[in-house]
Amino acid sequence: MSLEKSSISTAITANQWVNIDDNYQYVIEEVEHMGIKQRWMIIYSKAANSRAQKSIVRQVERAHTGIKKDLFHLQAQRFACQTDAQRALDKLAKKMKHHQIATQQFIKHKVYEGKGRPKKDAPVKNIEWQITAEIEENETAIKQIVEQKSCFVLATNIDKKSLSPEDLLKHYKAQSEVEKGFRFLKDPLFFVSSLFIKKPSRIDALLMVMTLSLLVYSISQSGMSANMTN
Repeated sequence: MSLEKSSISTAITANQWVNIDDNYQYVIEEVEHMGIKQRWMIIYSKAANSRAQKSIVRQVERAHTGIKKDLFHLQAQRFACQTDAQRALDKLAKKMKHHQIATQQFIKHKVYEGKGRPKKDAPVKNIEWQITAEIEENETAIKQIVEQKSCFVLATNIDKKSLSPEDLLKHYKAQSEVEKGFRFLKDPLFFVSSLFIKKPSRIDALLMVMTLSLLVYSISQSGMSANMTN
């Protein structure tokens, strides 16, 4: 398990969240990662939880179809001993993320010498074992997956006095506006993607033009938003 997933799991288990608003809760963890002391903000989002619950339904349905197919083929096999049959079933169970074995049974089949219907006194050649099993949804595992997907981690090496948890989240959410601006610059209508230059001085000049364009675009967008509000 990665350090990020481990931190999320610890936060979920501790359940000592601090509310920011109706959507976000957080806990702070001090960690040292890559030789750098950091402040990790594990954030739980109710909106993300809602999205995760919707997406997990589709994942469980797809997984169920695949597992039923694998189980069908497994039940059609015969094994030399019960141990081999159990090992094969355990191997399939390990692949399951959203399901678990509900019931299992091992059926013993006698294999006789010769072909056709055996006589009453026909000697038994060997014993073969067949699996019958049923699966069910693993509610605990599904809940853990949903809870994991409901959280994300923001990391910073800036102390709390200079950057509060609320401000850290605010700056993170503001990134989407910057990304929108760069999508605008990459738009074919802006022709930035079709420019090819080699000289460092021309690259610097282009970066300056792009930055100024993005600034003008952001100001215009902000002005339009203010007018719509008014």
